[in-house]
Amino acid sequence: MAPHVTGTLPPPPAGSKPGSQPPSHPAYLVSPGDIRTAEGRLLAAADTAIGQYDDTKAFVQQAASGNIYSSGMSPEQLINIQDKLLQDIADGHELVGQFIEGLNWAAQNYAHAEYGSVLPQS
Repeated sequence: MAPHVTGTLPPPPAGSKPGSQPPSHPAYLVSPGDIRTAEGRLLAAADTAIGQYDDTKAFVQQAASGNIYSSGMSPEQLINIQDKLLQDIADGHELVGQFIEGLNWAAQNYAHAEYGSVLPQS
């Protein structure tokens, strides 16, 4: 049970000591500009990683058409493993993109809320 808005505490659980007052903490500051900077850095890193992924994928596809030697597995099994690994990496890139999208969404909403919170001049 959370404290009431007035600051009064709910009764403590059985066997625990009551607190004297709700915990205090400094104001939570959000800087949409800092979020945008972090988003830009992540986009640049993701762009580099995707370029490296594309190079790796092209190399794997080229190697798959060649003479692959593998002890204990067929060329088809090796190709399937490589394809699965490439798909897993691509899925990771997609998750990074979704995280970056979430950062953008947060920054946009905070900026919109800040803009909308301006009191009108009287």
